[in-house]
Amino acid sequence: PDKNDPANVFFVTRFVVTCCAVDAQPIGVPVYHPGWQNEYKTDSWVTTTSGFHPNPDAASHESILESDCSMSLEGVIGKRAGSPYRSARSPDWIKLKCRRRQEFVIVGYTAPKGSRSGFGALLLAVHDEPGGAELRYAGRVGTGFDEARLADILGRLQAIARKDSPLTKALTASQRRGVRWVEPQLVAEVEFAEWTADAIVRQAAFIALRSDKPAEQIIRE
Repeated sequence: PDKNDPANVFFVTRFVVTCCAVDAQPIGVPVYHPGWQNEYKTDSWVTTTSGFHPNPDAASHESILESDCSMSLEGVIGKRAGSPYRSARSPDWIKLKCRRRQEFVIVGYTAPKGSRSGFGALLLAVHDEPGGAELRYAGRVGTGFDEARLADILGRLQAIARKDSPLTKALTASQRRGVRWVEPQLVAEVEFAEWTADAIVRQAAFIALRSDKPAEQIIRE
């Protein structure tokens, strides 16, 4: 077309999701960053005015992560707004991981090792259904405790000690080695990364004891 003909001059609006480089040069594009503008490289016969525009309907990173977690995904990758894309490790990139949280029945604990006091880890379980008779092993949690919590929980556990396992299905020899069993009365709120294929929690961290929820009602959520 004729470049000098006003009829062939038009305006272009670009909505950018990601832009890593222009002419092989890494650039910084703060996606959805208010007030950011940059001239977009075009053919000389195409006129642009404001360049890239932030998306007014863009979702927040909190809602994106929440959506990811609701689909049982691991999380999302985040990038600092305005930082350039480079083919190297950078603190401008972060992992936003999904963490699940629910209550578990405490069925036992292990002895502490090294300089740790109290106990080593709590053994967790869930019922097959609310009020159900089946109590299934769900893994262990050994982090999230300070000295005061270790002492307090240990006293509670010792008060409800029992000789045998309350679990419906017996653990393997390695799983039950050194375990001290308790009545399934205490409920722990635990944060964790995910459930494994064997219905065991991964990367669990203790949050708190829950006295407001009866142990008989605790199931896998």
